[in-house]
Amino acid sequence: MSSNVSQIQVRKTHGLAIASLVLSILGFTFLPVLGSIFGIITGKLALKEIQAAPQMYNGEGLARAGIVIGWIVIGLAIILGILTLIAVTFLTPIFIG
Repeated sequence: MSSNVSQIQVRKTHGLAIASLVLSILGFTFLPVLGSIFGIITGKLALKEIQAAPQMYNGEGLARAGIVIGWIVIGLAIILGILTLIAVTFLTPIFIG
């Protein structure tokens, strides 16, 4: 008697992929820029580990979303910093005299 029992492998969502998305979203709110930097780093690490063991992990979309959101937040922070610098440069003489 031979049994043909197929084993179903359940892939787990990689914890670093979830952390990447959460940290990048926190980069918008509670941890400006710093959360986004950690979101990008954890996203890259998660992608590397997911691609190394695709039969074990999923969450590639979460990791990619964390990376993209992280870069968007950093880009917005740079733009805001430049606009603030321009505003301070041009408005300071008006207020000082």
